[in-house]
Amino acid sequence: MESKNRKEILKFENVCLTYHTKDDEITALQDVNFTIYEGEFVAIVGPSGCGKTTLLSLVSGILKPSSGKIFIDGRDITDEKQTKNKNLNSEIGYMFQRDHLFDWRTIWKNVTLGLEIQGKKKDKKLIEKLENLLSKYGLEQFKNKKPTQLSGGMRQRVALIRTLALEPKLLLLDEPFSALDFQTRLSVCDSVSKIISDEQKTAILVTHDIAEAISMADRIIILTTRPGTVKKIVDVDLKHLGAPIKRRESEIARKMFDEIWKDLIIYNLDKEVET
Repeated sequence: MESKNRKEILKFENVCLTYHTKDDEITALQDVNFTIYEGEFVAIVGPSGCGKTTLLSLVSGILKPSSGKIFIDGRDITDEKQTKNKNLNSEIGYMFQRDHLFDWRTIWKNVTLGLEIQGKKKDKKLIEKLENLLSKYGLEQFKNKKPTQLSGGMRQRVALIRTLALEPKLLLLDEPFSALDFQTRLSVCDSVSKIISDEQKTAILVTHDIAEAISMADRIIILTTRPGTVKKIVDVDLKHLGAPIKRRESEIARKMFDEIWKDLIIYNLDKEVET
């Protein structure tokens, strides 16, 4: 995707992360470099244990890198001086593998939870926005229902709307569809993709599903085995084909799947030979 004159939302510069255990030192990530631009949807794929979710933990501030720099909207979040008195939670929206809706709260009370925690429950602008989102994406009639009364796909839409409530600059999606059955997963991918596109959000999707990454993303970052680093960044240009489920059916998507699969397999085999 063309990056000229586009605003940088996230930038990794030579980021490394080393874990120290009682008996060993483990390098999880090594010299990771990439940039994500405003309005872009980027997927991250790679072998199990390569550090995909660890990258999201670094972006959200849950973990700190051992070295290197991470910039969000131009601010170095690894620099304590630049992050002093700044709340990273207001800039980052995190959508997990499970929807984490509270079954004892109504849908409305679930989506307004973030506002409640941050003392913004009476913010008329934010409340109106949430009401519009529920209506726009077919959930208004369920606002007084409990999560147990909704399907898995509807629960994920609610979880995303809750994540959007505080208007984050960047959405982090950590395999948010993995708990769904295949048919529901395809439908929810379409719904989530539409919501993110309609709301013009910048998003990072971590997934082990290459087809899912191809169908949803503008670019795909391929990580190596541990220590994870960026092996390749692949441009995807399939939005003109329509919704993700339509993109999956294209010959271009199938060829791209084969190329990414070979990249992962060949690299893994090379590593096995080295060891």
